[in-house]
Amino acid sequence: MRATRRGFLMAAGLAALPAGTAPAEDDLAVLGRRLRGLLSGPDSARHVAEAYLAGLGGIGWRDAALDLGMPAVLAPASGIVEPDTLRAWLGERIREDFAMGAVIDVDGWRLSRTEVGACVVTLGVA
Repeated sequence: MRATRRGFLMAAGLAALPAGTAPAEDDLAVLGRRLRGLLSGPDSARHVAEAYLAGLGGIGWRDAALDLGMPAVLAPASGIVEPDTLRAWLGERIREDFAMGAVIDVDGWRLSRTEVGACVVTLGVA
C-alpha cells in the first residue's frame, strides 16, 4: 500500500479540477469529491490523510487543507483541462515542493505538501 501513494497522486492528475479561478474555501468539498472520483488507490490516500490529521491533534480536514494552502496550490491548475497536462503539472508541482524543502513526514514517508494536501482534501469528502 505505501509504495503506491505517489503513484496514486500522479495517476489522479487532478483532472477533475474546476476551470476558472482558484478554489475558494467553500469549494474544497467539491474539489475533494472530484479528486475522489479519479483515485486509483483511495486506501493509500485515506491512510496518508488519516496519519497526517492524527498528528495534528484534532484539526479537521478543511482547516488542515487551508493550512496547507490547497486553494492557492491548486489555483494554477484551474485552467488546465487535459488530463495529461494536469498530470505533468502535478508532477512538476511535487518536484518543486521537494526542491524547496516543502515536505512533510507522514507515517515514515517524506511527501510533498501538495501530495499531503490532495490526500486531506480527498479524505474530507469520503
